[in-house]
Amino acid sequence: MIANLAALRRLPLFRELTPKELAGLRDFLTWRRYDPGELLFCEGDPAPSCFVLAAGDVDVLTRLADGTEQKLATLAPGALVGHLALIDRKPRSATCRVALRPARLIELGRDDFERLLNAQSPFAYKILDRVALDLVGRLRAATGRFADKKRGTENRRDRAKASAELLMGQGSHRLDPEADELDSIEVVMGSADRRFNDRGRR
Repeated sequence: MIANLAALRRLPLFRELTPKELAGLRDFLTWRRYDPGELLFCEGDPAPSCFVLAAGDVDVLTRLADGTEQKLATLAPGALVGHLALIDRKPRSATCRVALRPARLIELGRDDFERLLNAQSPFAYKILDRVALDLVGRLRAATGRFADKKRGTENRRDRAKASAELLMGQGSHRLDPEADELDSIEVVMGSADRRFNDRGRR
């Protein structure tokens, strides 16, 4: 237990806890060891616990519509794994698999987390802080992707409008701002061909 407590103190989540607070966690935490390639859990599984990664690396993956897996991130020691389930009680939102090195993780059950929270444990509040930071990070990332997509749409619309003005000789040609740039150019070229054909018949 002394070795385990020393290992806990090296992790950011436990670093500021007193020896007494660390000792009080011993009945709530379970040490786990996983081999490379071994699954912690799969997307859609029930989520009765979370983990703190003490050593090794863990890949976070999601399953795409075609059945293939896409890696979202690789977690390093100190990371919380599966912690959102402590709050929303929903199934796992991603698959977590040990990467190339053996991993040691500390498991905390959801029921035990709620007991620690009701006891006003500093450790439980640290987990809540990490959950909040995780949610803020996801929100910022989603907002950034939305802004990038909007800027990309506006750039495509501006380029398509410039192409229309060049080929049509006017600025009144209206294009779908959501259309792909190549599709827009095809529409413009078709319109230009019709104008040239009409001019030849006059």
